[in-house]
Order: sequence, then C-alpha cells, then structure tokens
Amino acid sequence: MADKMTQNNKIQLAIPSNGALYESSLNFLSQSGIPVLRSNPRKYSALIPNLKGVHILFQRTSDITSKVEDGSAELGIVGLDRYLELKGQNNNSSILINDLGFGECSLLLGVPNSWIDVTSLADLIDLTIEFRNKGKTLKIATKFPNLVKKHLIDNGINHFKLIRSDGTLEVAPEMGFADIIADISSSGTTMRENNLKTIKGGTILNSQAILIGNKKIINSNKSKLELSQMLINTIDSHIYASQSYILTANLNVNDTNKIIKKLNSLIIDPKISISDLYSPSKEKLYKLELIINKAELLLVINTIKKSGATNIKVYKPEYLF
Repeated sequence: MADKMTQNNKIQLAIPSNGALYESSLNFLSQSGIPVLRSNPRKYSALIPNLKGVHILFQRTSDITSKVEDGSAELGIVGLDRYLELKGQNNNSSILINDLGFGECSLLLGVPNSWIDVTSLADLIDLTIEFRNKGKTLKIATKFPNLVKKHLIDNGINHFKLIRSDGTLEVAPEMGFADIIADISSSGTTMRENNLKTIKGGTILNSQAILIGNKKIINSNKSKLELSQMLINTIDSHIYASQSYILTANLNVNDTNKIIKKLNSLIIDPKISISDLYSPSKEKLYKLELIINKAELLLVINTIKKSGATNIKVYKPEYLF
C-alpha cells in the first residue's frame, strides 16, 4: 500500500530519448542543478537525485505530447513545433515554460532553386492558381501537415495537397513525389545543399524547446503539485539567472531618487535596491544593487560611474528566484 501511494505521488518528466533535443535536454537539466541519473543507457527511466519524487521517462519526441495528455507523464520537454502539431483538442496539456533556451529551429517552406520567379508567399499563391487552371495541384511534402495547412489557408492558399512523409524530405521535389517541402531547419544548410531555397513569408513557425504539463492531474494531487512547482521554479530561476547579471556599487550622492529614476529609464525590467552603508567618515554612503541583462550592463556602469559610484562589482548568478 505504501509503495502504491509513493508511486501515485511521484512526477514523471518525459524527455526525448533521441534526436536533437536528447543531449540538449540532459545538458539543460544538469546546468539547472538537477542532473539526470540514468543507470543504464538502454533503460527508458531515470531519476533526478536532487529532486526526489521526480522520475524521468525517455520517449520519442513524437510521443511526448500524447504521454502528457493521457497522464502517463505529468510534465514533458518537447519542441514547440511538435507540441502544436500533435496537441489534442481536449486541452489536457498546457505550455508551462515557453522557452527553455535551446532547440531553436524554424518550420520553413522550401521550393526548388529552379523556380526563379517564386521568391515569396505571394508568388506561391500565384503559382497555385496557375496549377489549378492547368488541372494540377501543388504537392507539399511535410511532417507537420496541421501546421502547414493552417499557415497556407491563413495566407490565402487553398489549392494544394499535403503529402505526409517521415523520411528525408529534401529529396522529395527531385524524386517527383512533391513539388515543394515544409520542414524543420536550424540554418537552412540542408535545403541549400539539396537545391532548395526559402521564400519571403515562408516561415511557418519559429520553434524552441518548451516545458509542457498536464495541469488537471498535477493540481489534483498536493504532492504532485509541490514537486512540479519545485521543478518549474528551479528551471525558471536558472533561465532568469542565465540572462542576468547582479551589479553592486557604493554611492555617495545627495539624491538617491534621482539616480533611481535615471536607472529606471535605462533598464527594461528594473529591480533596484539602495540601502545605507556604514561610513567612518561623515559622508553618507549607500549600497546600490540591481539585476540587469547583458545588453544593459555597460550603459548602466557608465551611468553610475558618472554619478560617482565606486567599488563597482558584477556577478553572474546561478539562480534568481
């Protein structure tokens, strides 16, 4: 009975068992301070020693969305592209963190280089009309029929045929079973090497790794909810910290409100604190501490130096809660 209760209170986090997101997911969790312990590379389950009660379930990327939606796993790491393509209509899953900071790619239309007159989505619309007038249909090979169909219809392209293919898509136009393709690409290199080009307006989706969850199941169990919140807070704080710096400095100014107002005008999301510092002399000293992103760093340093700041220090945090 105790084992069954423990089983019911644990959290399953599904992550890719292979492909581009496999190593990236493991590295990300390790960098977040919650490394995965997989006792056997052939085993499809693992543990996170730092978060007892959170178990890892290795799954094919194409299965992670359905595993979360049917409750086999409460949480999952998956690409936004796969999630939106495979998400059901029952709303059993939600995006909990919309950008984990890795797995960036785009779902793109690729047309043959020989189509010199087709450089934009508008040109493709004209081409589908030509095809229809000749009794032909534009054939598109893709692994993402739902996303491609929606993008084309939303942009006024209605006369086409989608050919679902899980193989190598880049050869489809050359082999003749499709006219163009819609596929995932990180750099466009593979398309170019296969005599295909991207077109203006042909980006269907910009994707990245996300964290999804089954809120219904998580919220129905106090232990699952607490474990999920711990995991999400740890990941969120790591992501926030990876994009931020902590700056401290000593200030000798008469009007602290003036410098706070100046800093607020420079920083997108200001998090500033000023406190009194002990000084053996009669002059008033303040300690300035703020959290800023990399793009703001040099501008802020220059500003506070002009205001007489001393002992300026910059730290790279591991976590920011």
